[in-house]
Amino acid sequence: MDDSIRSAVAVMKRAMVLKELPRTGWILEGVPRSQSDSVAAHSWSVSLVSLIMFELLHSKFPHLRLERILAMSTMHDLPESLTGELCPEFKRLVSNTLKEPTLFARIDRIVLARLLGGIAGEQVLVSVVEEYYACETSEAKLVKFANVLDSLFYSQDKLLKVYKRYLDEAKERLRYKSPEVDDGLGSSLADLLDDLVAEWDCIEPASGKSDDSPAP
Repeated sequence: MDDSIRSAVAVMKRAMVLKELPRTGWILEGVPRSQSDSVAAHSWSVSLVSLIMFELLHSKFPHLRLERILAMSTMHDLPESLTGELCPEFKRLVSNTLKEPTLFARIDRIVLARLLGGIAGEQVLVSVVEEYYACETSEAKLVKFANVLDSLFYSQDKLLKVYKRYLDEAKERLRYKSPEVDDGLGSSLADLLDDLVAEWDCIEPASGKSDDSPAP
């Protein structure tokens, strides 16, 4: 087997652990282990929301790059296959105590580079994750929005609450340098978060039925 293929398969095998790795933050908030989603489930949801939002927004923001968005949404949690899923509050505590706000972003960058070492496109994939953490491009802001939206919906479904500080911090990140770097996309997404949180309970899941389908 070609060494490049072997290296790629090694990354895929490492990523499989994310299917079983629970999102620790939910468990610490009281969600039973059996109901906590996995990191892989979260990443899939972020990718789905990112794709749908791209289709909704790219006519208004034609500079959005779908390949960058999907790479970012797919790869942003891969380092956790080696580090585990660290609770956001723990990361905040350590970063604030050491006065190094980018500490865990740097750690993830090192881990990701090690995981992807030897595969084609390594530098590109590492760069998209760095771009996501910086959250200063339209693509990064869209994926950040998708990440936050999945977490907010999950907390409303499982805990029947919204974490206001988390929501406020997310909106601040989305609005950062908007519209200078994103033609106002980040600010629009921050406003949309408020609307979606307010209307979440009023929106029924898609049924797959047409409006004229007969009642059961």
